[in-house]
Amino acid sequence: MLLDFYLIRKDNTLKVYMQARQGPALNIIGKYLYLCRQKQESDMNGKDCIERLSPVLFWDIDPEKADMDTCPQQIIVRVLEYGTLDDWRLIRSYYGLEKIVECCKQARSLDPVALAFICCISHTRKEEYRCYRMALGSEIRKQVEAYSR
Repeated sequence: MLLDFYLIRKDNTLKVYMQARQGPALNIIGKYLYLCRQKQESDMNGKDCIERLSPVLFWDIDPEKADMDTCPQQIIVRVLEYGTLDDWRLIRSYYGLEKIVECCKQARSLDPVALAFICCISHTRKEEYRCYRMALGSEIRKQVEAYSR
C-alpha cells in the first residue's frame, strides 16, 4: 500500500493532503481526519463561523452585524436554500442536527428541495414541518376556491 500523508498549517487551519493507492488504512485515516476537523470546527465561536460561510448568503445584511445565536433559523434556512455543502457542514458542526431540525420544523417557508434534504438526513416526515403544512393548506384552499366558482 502506498500512502502519502501531508499536514500543512496555514493561518491556524489544518489542511490535509492525502494520496492512497489501496487499502483500509485510508478509511481509518479518513475517519480520524474527519473527527479532527469536527473538533476544530466545534471550537469556533459565532463570528468565526459567520466569516467562513459563503458571502452570498448575506447579500441583504451586514455580515459584521450577523450573529449565529441571535437568529439561528434565518441562517439555517439560508444555508439550506442557497448555501454550499461546506456551509452545511459548518452549520451542522456549530448547531448540531437536532437544533437544525427544530428550527426547520418551525420555519414558515422552506424550499421543497431543502425540505426533502432535511427530512432525508434527519429521518423525519415532511408532515412534521410547518412549511409543508402551510403549503398544503394553501394548495387545498386554492382547489376549494377553484371548485366553488
